[in-house]
Amino acid sequence: MKRFLFILLFFLISCGNESSVENSSVSTSVLYTSPILAGDYIEKAATSIVLNSSSFTDSTKSLIELQPNTSALVEAKLQPVANDKASFFEVTSMQKADFIISSSCHTSLPYGSCSTNITYNPVCSGSSLAYFKLQADKSSPKIVTITGSSSEFADNCSIYKLDNITLTADKSYYSFSYIGETYYFTLKADKTVPKGYSYSTNGALNGFYYSYACFAEDNTCTGFAQFTGKVGKYECKGESTLSLSIYADPFTTKGHTPAKITLYGAGTGRDENYPCAMK
Repeated sequence: MKRFLFILLFFLISCGNESSVENSSVSTSVLYTSPILAGDYIEKAATSIVLNSSSFTDSTKSLIELQPNTSALVEAKLQPVANDKASFFEVTSMQKADFIISSSCHTSLPYGSCSTNITYNPVCSGSSLAYFKLQADKSSPKIVTITGSSSEFADNCSIYKLDNITLTADKSYYSFSYIGETYYFTLKADKTVPKGYSYSTNGALNGFYYSYACFAEDNTCTGFAQFTGKVGKYECKGESTLSLSIYADPFTTKGHTPAKITLYGAGTGRDENYPCAMK
């Protein structure tokens, strides 16, 4: 019986995409475990991300204006069509008291396509904004802005804005000793963050994977970084660093002071064509 329970537990841990018990469809921020990246950034790099939605209200497909108590769906796909895997990526999605953003892109974008659903249920009067960002391989970042406006509530939406917040990391530098090692970190804000605001970011670059979640419960961010020692499906070679600048608001950085974390690792690969550090 004990053997069966151990096997079952191992299976559940191995197959999970999120390190939190929360599902990505609820209004909270979560940490995401490292995906198995299989892309090839030299021969088959993704060069762009195409977004499709019937809800876009501008020609650049970067703005969605929602009426109260309505939703929008945005689908994303890597280009060119022949490329269905990415070697590098980053995804950030925001949650607010009046916007619920559920996205499969945190775990599915590296495999070619994903979708994001946004629901606007106002809790304040005035205009409110939310965002999500997608990037992979050689593509430019795709940032989608979602707006909503209401006049039914006593509170003005301005009370939910973040103002001049400084984040501080418990440790600003970490050197990885071996492939697969994981480093956990905590960030603290110097001011109270409005209740109902949070966001999650995860990505892979330079042989590292990172994931952090901010303000789901309090004025802190928690996260981790892992040195995978791989670029896509290849073991990478040589020394590599990654510098993270983490803001309280990753989309409106003006006035905010980020926490900065520098990571160092060295890959064990032998192929000169696959250096760990991006050139």
